Amino acid sequence: TYLTLDTYRMDAIRKQVSKMIRIEQRLLEVRNETVARDFTGTNFIFGGFIMLAVLLLYLAYRMVNKELAYRRAAEQANKQQANFVQNIMNSAPIGLWVYKAIQNAAGQLIDLEFLLINEMAEKIGQKSAGQLIGHRVSEFFPEGVAKGHLDRYSSVFQTGQTSTTEQAYSADGIDGWFQTTISRNLDTLIQTSLDITETRTHQLAQQQQTALLESVVNNVQVAIGLMEAVRDETGTIIDFRWKLTNEANARLTGRSIDTMTGALMTQLLPGTVETGYFATLVEIVETGKPIRYELPYHADGMDVIVDINTVKYGDGVLFSSLDITSVIQSKQQVMQANRELTRSNESLQQFAYVASHDLQEPLRKIQQFSDILLRDYSAALPEPGLDLIRRSQKSAARMSQLIKGVLAYSHLNNQQSAFRQVSVEEVMGRVMETLESAIASSGATVSCEYLPTLTADSWQLHQLFQNLVANAIRYRQPAVAPLIHLKGRKIPLSAIPVGLVSTAKAVDTNPTGMEAWFWEISVADNGIGFDEKYKDRIFQVFQRLHGWNDYDGSGIGLAICQKVVQNHNGAITVRSQPGQGTTFLIYFPLR
Repeated sequence: TYLTLDTYRMDAIRKQVSKMIRIEQRLLEVRNETVARDFTGTNFIFGGFIMLAVLLLYLAYRMVNKELAYRRAAEQANKQQANFVQNIMNSAPIGLWVYKAIQNAAGQLIDLEFLLINEMAEKIGQKSAGQLIGHRVSEFFPEGVAKGHLDRYSSVFQTGQTSTTEQAYSADGIDGWFQTTISRNLDTLIQTSLDITETRTHQLAQQQQTALLESVVNNVQVAIGLMEAVRDETGTIIDFRWKLTNEANARLTGRSIDTMTGALMTQLLPGTVETGYFATLVEIVETGKPIRYELPYHADGMDVIVDINTVKYGDGVLFSSLDITSVIQSKQQVMQANRELTRSNESLQQFAYVASHDLQEPLRKIQQFSDILLRDYSAALPEPGLDLIRRSQKSAARMSQLIKGVLAYSHLNNQQSAFRQVSVEEVMGRVMETLESAIASSGATVSCEYLPTLTADSWQLHQLFQNLVANAIRYRQPAVAPLIHLKGRKIPLSAIPVGLVSTAKAVDTNPTGMEAWFWEISVADNGIGFDEKYKDRIFQVFQRLHGWNDYDGSGIGLAICQKVVQNHNGAITVRSQPGQGTTFLIYFPLR
């Protein structure tokens, strides 16, 4: 029983224990369910908070990123805009400066601070932006400040009115002309400057050139005018209007420049229609052909002869005219004087020729009668009478020489020369035959070297060289046989003594424009010579350096020589010293 009781108790205990264990398990399950339930709610709430926090963080992140992106975009846009503006400023052909106004306590502008400049401003001011920005104008451009250039900026700052001027700036290493505009914006001043130095220099040069041309036009003695055609509705020229004229034209017409400028030609000078000048101008405009002619104008208060040269200019004419009234009158007077002189010379030459010819017969009679007296009546005449007859014969001989000389000189003036090729050597051969007796009696030696062939008149050359050789024989030194040498050579005009041959003659004989060449023929002797101060006198008619008793001769020979040379467009001169001989130099153009 005891054991059964114990077993029963043990079962009961075991059952109670099992029941307690089940209760505990149930409580544990309930607790676990509660804990699980509580844990699930807590996790849900906690997770919600976490999710909310994450969401808030995400939203904040998005907002921050968006703000940052916006700021970056704004900064980039601002940077691009700034670069764009700077590029525009730098590409501008004008200089741009932005200044901050520096004021004193009274609000007056005393200086400027550089805030912004472009590349052209750097070029004009010769200072970079890095040097200037943040600095004052007075630091870098003190000369300009000292010269008062800040006054314009101060005026604009005080009044607010924009100022635009053109002025020169010559200070602080800058020298040029600039067109400058200054304007105010709040407390800043904006300046733009265009470098117009080249344009201004060109304008000044043009102004100077224009002033010079105006001065020339107004001071020349040639009348100048520019007129524009006036046309009707059909295009027909009905008048001309003065566009330009000068002082000379005003003096010529008797009208002032102001009166003429803009006036109609036919109203101002109606005589232009009567004289046909208007029709001439119309023809020039229509055809374009320039015309120059002499116009006698006796109308509109003028009594002149003008040389007019007119050309087409646009739809009008440009003319120049010169009052040649006095020239024409002088020319007419000269022509009249020349005609009278020609008639006088012709009469004189005819008289000289006739008189000289007619005097030959009386002279021959005197010489014949003198010869008869000496031959048939010398025994019956006393010595004084014979001496008078001999003197009469000498005088008659001299008179005969003079008459022959006058005849020869007159013949040179009257002769119409027919030039041909003439050998000077052949001429000299005939001269020596003519002077054979004088050469033989004086013991003279005549030599020739390189004498040319000339385009000349043979008879005149004979007269030339006969007179020169005869003079060399005549004016020989006592007891000394004459030595006479002729020599030819080619020389240019520049080798001839200055002034002996005129440039006009040289051009006339050689119109090609090249330097003219001449034949120089020298005739040298060993005679008595003479002082060169008389070298012009000896070529004058009837001029002698010695008396009749010392040396015979007519006094016309060298005048004939000069006339012959002049007839051949040449020249003659002489070199001589007393007791040292004489050399005549003759120049003939080389044709």
